[in-house]
Amino acid sequence: MSVPDKTMPDFCNRRFPFHFTTAMHILRKMGIDPTAIEILAVGKYENYRGEIREQKPAPNTQITPNTKIVLQVGYTSAIDLMPYQFFYGLAGITDRASDWENSARRLMAPFDAAFIRYLAAVSYENMKFNFNFIDDKHLSKYLELYDFTGIDISDPVTAARWQAIMPTFHIWAGNAEMTSKILGFLFGFKFHINESVPTRHKIPEDLQYTLGSKSKRLGYESVAGRSFIECDTGYEIIISGIKNENVSELLPGKQLRKKIEAVLDYCMPGNLDYKIRIKVDKEKTLLGDKTNKRYLGFNTFIRDKELY
Repeated sequence: MSVPDKTMPDFCNRRFPFHFTTAMHILRKMGIDPTAIEILAVGKYENYRGEIREQKPAPNTQITPNTKIVLQVGYTSAIDLMPYQFFYGLAGITDRASDWENSARRLMAPFDAAFIRYLAAVSYENMKFNFNFIDDKHLSKYLELYDFTGIDISDPVTAARWQAIMPTFHIWAGNAEMTSKILGFLFGFKFHINESVPTRHKIPEDLQYTLGSKSKRLGYESVAGRSFIECDTGYEIIISGIKNENVSELLPGKQLRKKIEAVLDYCMPGNLDYKIRIKVDKEKTLLGDKTNKRYLGFNTFIRDKELY
């Protein structure tokens, strides 16, 4: 399919709970009308942080135009503000079961949902306003709280992106899959990180064992060979979707390449070696075709070969 299928996110993850503001706007970014999302306010005593307690459908379920989305939110309902006599009467406690509360919440759900949608929209717009008009010095001090050093944030757009992802740094940093997505968010290319790739290391000459040498013997202080290969200290970054005119920006020593390397040094384990591979989106080249101004040079590829 030209358009990828929509799947229901996991808003009830116990490790990474979602606030209703975040959940509502994630669904809105997916093209789902917020007014079509049914919301049930279950009270702050269930979850005082306003997080999603239950969701329908289950995570990773394909969403179709006919899918009914229901979110249970830990937020105050109008029912929680009413005196108990409204339900039990002036006589006080009766033998009535607690089903009245669930029924009352469902009755008030459309009104509670309208308020929660409004609150989510206002909170989201307020955060966008605050971060768009924030003072540069204040933003720098904010990033210093995360020991954020070594990366150029003179560009306001770059600084705004980092302030958005640094609160979750402990979640995605060092994780190959999530770091790949962060790199794509920062630089606009498609990144993929392969872990445990074979890496060759040179053995120091004073530890090399040479046949026939009187000064060196095959023992605990000598190693046979001049190098060795292992798969525990290396990873590979594949950058794809590169156009011919952008290749020069990713060569070693160039400004964009230095920025990518600085992010890798900051986000990935520093004791690991890495190699950057570039995949270029290239067209077929006809030698001597003056009409299209294609000549044999830096942007011309004779055969399929990846650039390292």
